[in-house]
Amino acid sequence: MPRNSARPFGPWQQPLPAEEHDPGFVLPGFETKSDAKSRRADRVKLLEKSRVEGCQEHHELADRLSACRPHGRCNSGACPICMRRARRWFVGAAIVVLKEISHGG
Repeated sequence: MPRNSARPFGPWQQPLPAEEHDPGFVLPGFETKSDAKSRRADRVKLLEKSRVEGCQEHHELADRLSACRPHGRCNSGACPICMRRARRWFVGAAIVVLKEISHGG
């Protein structure tokens, strides 16, 4: 199967949970947007070092992460910003389900 033939999961296409279910608001210590941006910058810097050594996959990933912007997200599993969004959606959905189960519904 070609690399790009599978439809990628788009965390930006998923709705964010209500604030009372959003781990960004209800879980102490949940990563901030600033944390994710800092980790992305660190990751790009490390990948850029390998660019000098000639690793094409690292070069492509560094470019992809660097190009991730609010109106053009990369949706990469290696992107701390995109995966923070995915965790907020996933954990928020899990909180809703767990509340329903605990209330017998």
